Amino acid sequence: MRRLADTNVSVLLPVGGESPYLASCLDALAAEIKAASDSGVTCETVIVLDRAWPTTERQCEAWAHLQEAALVLHSPQPGLVSALNYGLEHVSGTYTSRIDSDDLMLPGRLTDQVRRLDVDEGLVLVGGQMQRLCHDRVISTTALPISHTEILRALLAGRHAINHSSITVRTSALRELSGYWQEGFGEDWDIYLRLARVGQVANLSSATTAYRFHSGSISAGHMTAVREGIELALLNNRRWKRGQPLLSRRDLTWRRFLHLKLRARRNALAQTMYRRHLCTRSNKVVYRALLIAAGLLEPGTAISRVRADRRHRSRPLHNEFH
Repeated sequence: MRRLADTNVSVLLPVGGESPYLASCLDALAAEIKAASDSGVTCETVIVLDRAWPTTERQCEAWAHLQEAALVLHSPQPGLVSALNYGLEHVSGTYTSRIDSDDLMLPGRLTDQVRRLDVDEGLVLVGGQMQRLCHDRVISTTALPISHTEILRALLAGRHAINHSSITVRTSALRELSGYWQEGFGEDWDIYLRLARVGQVANLSSATTAYRFHSGSISAGHMTAVREGIELALLNNRRWKRGQPLLSRRDLTWRRFLHLKLRARRNALAQTMYRRHLCTRSNKVVYRALLIAAGLLEPGTAISRVRADRRHRSRPLHNEFH
């Protein structure tokens, strides 16, 4: 890959397996990189293959060949965290922007996030709202908190406040923290909390990413492990504040942390119900039943979602993606 002088942002894209939505992701990414370049933002793309199928690898290589600055790497170790950390070793941008292979970058994201970081040196992470994408249709838009205080309050309460596929982060801050943890799922929650110790985090009020809900996504297929990872990240944040040694996932035994593991399973079940509810709007009975079930399991989160949906109900959406 030809390196660009003074690269503003490196887009870090891990790709694994078959990646059936990769073509749409790459098309949107190419369009956004061109738009950012036209605005004076220099971009590079670092694709990290994690046990990708041969057809997927060829697809990435062909796309990268057409870009001004793109690199395709093979992760030396399996797993998303290893792929992310390996990619971080190779990015050259002042900022690192994340996107997943089943999601879409929305127009203006890179330029808006880079400009926000450029004008505020105390800011280490900028995310944005996400459009929820089911069956290639946008069904709603999030109303995630936008200020550091509101985001941190939500994260510490175990509520979704930042979308990993929407963030742009100061590369120096990620490297100062030695990248992502080695505990598997929950790596996003952990890095948010650690970044919040070294600087401010924020979300744009505009949508920056179309996030695809489907049964093959990592968070959908491993929801209990994801929620246990979040519980571990929160527990370690509390232990860090007290000056106590941090724990690993193996330390989360049923005997020592029964309440955390039970809460993780309850939250995982509620989240699964909510995801299914989002993509079954054609059947009103099932749609409402799943929403009620999710609300009974997590009343506080359900109230927050209703309020957010009401705030965004009048916001225009892109209706379809092809």
